[in-house]
Amino acid sequence: MIEFEIKLLEIDEDKIIQKLISIGAKKVFDGDLISIYFDDKAEVFFDKGNVLRLRKKKDRTELTVKTPIDFDGIKRMDEYQTEVSDIDETKKILNALGYIERLIYKKHRKSFVLDSIHFEIDKYQDIPVFLEIEAQIEDELKKACLLLELEFNDSKPWTAKEVLEFYKK
Repeated sequence: MIEFEIKLLEIDEDKIIQKLISIGAKKVFDGDLISIYFDDKAEVFFDKGNVLRLRKKKDRTELTVKTPIDFDGIKRMDEYQTEVSDIDETKKILNALGYIERLIYKKHRKSFVLDSIHFEIDKYQDIPVFLEIEAQIEDELKKACLLLELEFNDSKPWTAKEVLEFYKK
């Protein structure tokens, strides 16, 4: 599946939540996420923009692979994701395949959904809150910005790693 995504930095969280509720978006998650990013031993998989992530979200664990298509104003990636039953066993499998843990991030996320548009309000420690908007159709990202009265041109096609690097974390 192709994922289209943008990020809007340093948002007013309360204002965005009020706006999301007013346009009919439904809150679907509010909690902490732990994401473990893996790389090959040569450390080139991750540096080429690929993502191999194991994520713990409450009692659910997901394994995700993303490969970049384009980052021209919008992040476009092929994404494959599946639920796995055991995070520790999955880590062992990935290690046996030659992948090593490269980064571990913890963040608090509030997730909202409106039709097929996903809105993720993310907070990492010591970084201003930001909004990630994800859709299956590129034009829905612009529609989402209009609905929230945000400027699409202020958005970034960044990965979480790039957001953290921007804030020197």
